[in-house]
Amino acid sequence: MKKIIFLGLLLVITSAGLTQEWINVAGAGYKTGANLRGDYEFVESRLMLGNQFRVGPYGNITWGYQACQGFYWQGRNITAGLSLDFWGQGFHYSHYGWLNTGYRWSIDRGSDGKYQSWQRDGLLALNGGFRLTSLWLGWFGNHLIMGEFQTPLNSEIIATYQGDTITETMSYQKRNFRLTYENGIKQFPIYIAMREFRLEPLIALGLYYQWAEQRQFLEYGIGLSLGIMTNYYHELGKIKISRCHDLGSYQPEFSRTTPTAWQLELIINLNWNMKKNR
Repeated sequence: MKKIIFLGLLLVITSAGLTQEWINVAGAGYKTGANLRGDYEFVESRLMLGNQFRVGPYGNITWGYQACQGFYWQGRNITAGLSLDFWGQGFHYSHYGWLNTGYRWSIDRGSDGKYQSWQRDGLLALNGGFRLTSLWLGWFGNHLIMGEFQTPLNSEIIATYQGDTITETMSYQKRNFRLTYENGIKQFPIYIAMREFRLEPLIALGLYYQWAEQRQFLEYGIGLSLGIMTNYYHELGKIKISRCHDLGSYQPEFSRTTPTAWQLELIINLNWNMKKNR
């Protein structure tokens, strides 16, 4: 992990003559369902160095809270590592892709009043995506596919029941995988300060797998996004509402979540070009 951080700092120091783009993303979500409520917030930052293929340091902080069927949970994740991205533009389409990889420190606490647990994990975390966007304002011309995966490298848990320590307690398995696809239905140009932005309704579809309870979920929803064309299509922000539906793997005696839930998400994406090509 120290080698990854050192490499990231070295890239910043030796970046003379390269385009530097500082990419910042922030978001929040609220989830609700039968006997379920929860929220999460995150901030993420990447400093990309290069031209059409770039590399740079990456960091993310995420925190959340959930109450479900009498079980209360709160946690925090801190991730640091490296990011790769690339972009290009042809006559009909622009494209942009990225991959973030890093080490994740995860700390959480859960309780149902009698049982309490404190867990600390070190995880390998990967996430990335690819966007293909039509330069013309046609129908269904904006495609985005994203994937996330994390797996534990080490775990530590302390658990008690009515104040007594439980020995040989198994850690909650935090390995999970998520794949989502979003399609822009139609882009509508709007003009702000003589600059063209694109307002776009979208549809979303996703699959999520959770190893701890061996559960599979189908996600589907709608949203509205705002973006702008630069060297590639840059999504400035979006709001999305989706439903998460269990695919028959729900076991109420073991599960910490409900079979279905609604989620409202808001994401803001701000980029700054810090240095131009020489």
